[in-house]
Amino acid sequence: MQSYTLMSKKNAKLLAVLVSAIAAALPGCANTSGQAVAPAPLSHPSQREAWPNGGAQGEKLSTEHYCIFTSTANQSLRNGICGFMEAARANYVQLTGLTGRPAGGKRLAVYLFGDRQQWASLTETITGRDAETYLRVQSGGYCYDGVCVFWDIGTMATYSVAAHEGLHQFLHDAAGDNLPVWVEEGLAVQAEGYRIRRGLVLFEPSDNTSRLTTLRKTILAGRWRSVDRLVEMNAADNIQESAMHGAEYYSQLWALLLMIRSDEQYRAGLEQLLRATADGQLAAGLGIEPQEWAQLQRNGKAYSAVVGPRAFAHYIDADTKRFEQRYRAFAEKLAKVYRTRS
Repeated sequence: MQSYTLMSKKNAKLLAVLVSAIAAALPGCANTSGQAVAPAPLSHPSQREAWPNGGAQGEKLSTEHYCIFTSTANQSLRNGICGFMEAARANYVQLTGLTGRPAGGKRLAVYLFGDRQQWASLTETITGRDAETYLRVQSGGYCYDGVCVFWDIGTMATYSVAAHEGLHQFLHDAAGDNLPVWVEEGLAVQAEGYRIRRGLVLFEPSDNTSRLTTLRKTILAGRWRSVDRLVEMNAADNIQESAMHGAEYYSQLWALLLMIRSDEQYRAGLEQLLRATADGQLAAGLGIEPQEWAQLQRNGKAYSAVVGPRAFAHYIDADTKRFEQRYRAFAEKLAKVYRTRS
């Protein structure tokens, strides 16, 4: 029988502090691909104009790549959101290798409301028949058909949501095909990791205390999902299987993509997958006929169940049993837990 124990309580408590301290000491910290991540200023030039739909204090903020409509009275968030989103976009380019639209092209729309009531009102308008599903969101927001819609849940928490959902928005704009869910959600949780110091925002995928903490709980509680299961799932499967522990799915995807991006061979496969998706060649790469591909595109659950595992086997590792052993060991080391036998 196997059980799990924290390798060191002291290490577990200090892990996030040590990561932040080491990274903060460097002018530019390296992400898991080995490429330097440059800090970017939150203060960012923008064109500002009144936004009547946002109420008396509403503003439309236009930058190189975004139109941000906001009604929040949180001046820290209002003043920083333009710089944060532009820095997040630069991080998306680095995470994915995709470029999206050039500066000066059609800007991506972001709505940042002051409260949930305003958010819900727009949600009902833009999501139509899907509104009931999106109105279940209890904290932060979502991306729907290439539009991000948030409300202010506190500066730092709102930034985390914006970084995650902004990645979905970026891929909607930059990719020709839909990515397998495990890739897209895994990249979205990679995008969440950030720190702000002295007016600069620095993105680093491994710097994500929330996902790390949840990953540790997942392992210790014995709720680990195998890579075979992860790559065939979608978000709806996660809710149905584990409504009370839904964040665990994302913590495992966070660890999965960290591992893939930290290994030269796996990272090369991921890059090939992303290029095929951007070029609209994923079906050809996986040997899926056009008629079957069209059917899969219309059925999200089937798309996940079929394309997810095929893409993993083709681009990452066909030997999932071997990969699972490495993945589990990687996650346990990352979470500072180890297996004991009794």
